[in-house]
Amino acid sequence: MGTARRRFGVLAGGDDYPGLNGVIRAAVLRGAQGHEADFVGFVDGWRGVLDAQTIELGWRAVRGAAAAPGTVLGASPHDDAVGSPDLDAVVAGVRMSNLDGLLMVGGEQTMAVAESLSRTGVCVLAVPTSVENALGCTERALGFDTVVGVGAEAMSRLRAVGDAQQRCVVAEVIGRDVGWIALHAGLAAAADVVLVPEWPQTREQIRERLRVTARRGHLVVVAEGFALAADEAGAGGAGTRLRQIIESHTGVEPLVSGLAPVQRGAAPSAADRVLAAQLGYAAADALVRGRHGVMVTVADHDVRLSPLGERGRSRTVSREQYRRFQSLLG
Repeated sequence: MGTARRRFGVLAGGDDYPGLNGVIRAAVLRGAQGHEADFVGFVDGWRGVLDAQTIELGWRAVRGAAAAPGTVLGASPHDDAVGSPDLDAVVAGVRMSNLDGLLMVGGEQTMAVAESLSRTGVCVLAVPTSVENALGCTERALGFDTVVGVGAEAMSRLRAVGDAQQRCVVAEVIGRDVGWIALHAGLAAAADVVLVPEWPQTREQIRERLRVTARRGHLVVVAEGFALAADEAGAGGAGTRLRQIIESHTGVEPLVSGLAPVQRGAAPSAADRVLAAQLGYAAADALVRGRHGVMVTVADHDVRLSPLGERGRSRTVSREQYRRFQSLLG
């Protein structure tokens, strides 16, 4: 009798983002073709783990997935808002699925749960991803290249409308915790003002920046997590608050466009497809070879394995970096 095929699970925690399908596809293909291993996917993030709901991930299920937007497994973005799931319930769900190991793909919360699961004896390997480029443990963020490119292209079109109508345009982009996407896309689109979560601004600071640029139609880029200085907090999201400030300054209602869903729903760029393939391939190899309690990261332009406990601090925009980008705007 031959050796029984090993069976591994895939969990994608949190939001969906460009490139996620590529990681899943590469892991499934490498496992099937290189190691005679099978993969199943947990449906809708943590919900699938807790309810032990899986789908078979054969090569037919992931064929063509590398270029597809969204995720073949479904997402449960509200998971991040409610906090980490109950660890005992997660352990029970994983063991109920009768797996030889678990591949977990996601951000900081998912990595924290992966580390905790590993300590309970569950065989875990993780791929840390943050489309916001916030994780300090890896130098390349899956999906970042895509969302910056999509954002910059949309901003260029919005600017053309603003110039023609002599209206200020506000583009709200992905960035709940850090402002890297806003900075990179804003610089690429020649924005006049970029506002990030790390550095709150007052109403007067924003108005002064608009006065300095003195353009016919301003382009203001704001990360969705941006907030006014503590003593000037206002109601509504970032775009809503800016609408009120800009209209009071110019006398004309600005055009506000929320780009986050468009960015998340974009097909991955060529660079992100290649990165996803490299991460998924390395993850399958490491998982099958028994390398558990580790994560697949990128360092010095190469894919590496690092202990889950060495995730490091979040990568945020420093004051000096923010000043440098600001000097290049407009």
